[in-house]
Amino acid sequence: MDLGCGEYSPYWLRQYIQLLISTSFFNTCLEFGIGQIHQEITKIYNTGRGHYIRQRIVKLVKVCYSACVKYNSGFKMSQDEFSNALLEFDWENIFLFNKEHFLKLFDDSLPGLQEELSKIIFETKLSGIKGIPEKMPGEINGEDVVRYMLNTISLIIEYYWDYNHTKDDLLLEHFFNYDRLLGVDSDDEHYYVNKLIANQDLPSGSIQSDDLLLREKEFADLKLASEIIIRYKQPAKFSDVSDNLDEVYQAVVKCALYYQKNQHELELC
Repeated sequence: MDLGCGEYSPYWLRQYIQLLISTSFFNTCLEFGIGQIHQEITKIYNTGRGHYIRQRIVKLVKVCYSACVKYNSGFKMSQDEFSNALLEFDWENIFLFNKEHFLKLFDDSLPGLQEELSKIIFETKLSGIKGIPEKMPGEINGEDVVRYMLNTISLIIEYYWDYNHTKDDLLLEHFFNYDRLLGVDSDDEHYYVNKLIANQDLPSGSIQSDDLLLREKEFADLKLASEIIIRYKQPAKFSDVSDNLDEVYQAVVKCALYYQKNQHELELC
């Protein structure tokens, strides 16, 4: 079954373990595929935990778009095109871009905007931004365009960071509750979920394929995954190593560290 990400990576392994222990997740993956499931989890996030920040972004985009049209004669994008460009731009990596590359990317993505905006974004790296009112005005003057755009971009980065660091928990929680509702939840599933929840108190990094950082929580999760691997004797890459937990865990960690070291060279997803 295609899980849509780097095989044997920590992210891939977490979903693989969930396939082993969750009846509803396994059946839903077979019927719809993991891609469709991720789309639905995004909807759950946007109507729950992420509702406030998502709606604030929508309002900010509307205000900024009106101002960009009013104060930039060469700006010809539609509001949908403007919104999509802001949401799809790789803002998190502006720290890695050189100035010339960033300014070109910005102009290609948002043509017709004042050059001052892209220069300020690059020079400040979105730090030290002056805030905006909780209750936004219907329109803003030309002097406020840069400040509102900076706040919009900063909020978009915050939105994606929070989504990427909570979507896996939402996925796990949703299908765990669905298994309980159907009465097909197992002791292994309860054990796994409870241990993952306990591990959340540990210093954490990330298992996202483009931002992999292993810290105490991630290593504890990999140790837990190793227990499930021994119990179910899957996947064979790790279960065939040994029946000893420590040896399986070392094999899992070795693979995870390989992905962490090479994440910028590997196309994981």
